[in-house]
Amino acid sequence: MYIDLNMVRAGVVKHPKDWPFCGYQEISGQRSRNCLIDKKLLISLIGVDGLDGLIAVYQDWIMEALKSKDLSRKPKWTESVAVGGGVFIDKIKTDLGLKILHRGIIPDPVDSTGYVLKDPRRTYMKYKLSP
Repeated sequence: MYIDLNMVRAGVVKHPKDWPFCGYQEISGQRSRNCLIDKKLLISLIGVDGLDGLIAVYQDWIMEALKSKDLSRKPKWTESVAVGGGVFIDKIKTDLGLKILHRGIIPDPVDSTGYVLKDPRRTYMKYKLSP
């Protein structure tokens, strides 16, 4: 959902349904080709009743986010290489090998069951290109 709201956050569109290159299109059934989201797994993880339940709850989450107007940048998502459970984070770190050598796995400050893979000493946002 956070990623699907990126173009809203950037002011390009008012709703993710208006941006053709995000997960909103796929989850809501507007795109059926070149799909990346495992909807069956997502339905199971969220604990909703079928595809209609997934679409309804996802659209509700998007509407809540738009109504709250809290579309601010969240460091957890923008400054991390990966966010998720321990098995997932270990797999990402292993798969990236040397590219991620100096990054650390730290407990997620928001979700006590999750982890974040990032460089604890610096963030990606500190590096800006000069004009």
